[in-house]
Amino acid sequence: MRFISFWEWDPKDSRAVIEKFMKRSYKLKVILEPHTVGGQHKGITIFETDSIDEITDYITYYSPELKLKIYPLASAADTAKKWLEHHK
Repeated sequence: MRFISFWEWDPKDSRAVIEKFMKRSYKLKVILEPHTVGGQHKGITIFETDSIDEITDYITYYSPELKLKIYPLASAADTAKKWLEHHK
């Protein structure tokens, strides 16, 4: 399953965050490497996994420097099909 991770950090933690980005040691299959949003101290990463352990590893690797919000990604067509099945 694919997930999107929205993250942000306090500017005072920039060095620690950059060093972690550079030596990334979590095991997730990254679909879209970390991208910042308009040069701000926040961004996104898209990854793929079926393992909650890999997500936990990702979260604990970047804690406490990053505030993370992670959401599953689903095809809009698949979601629409499921919606129609449940709302006949």
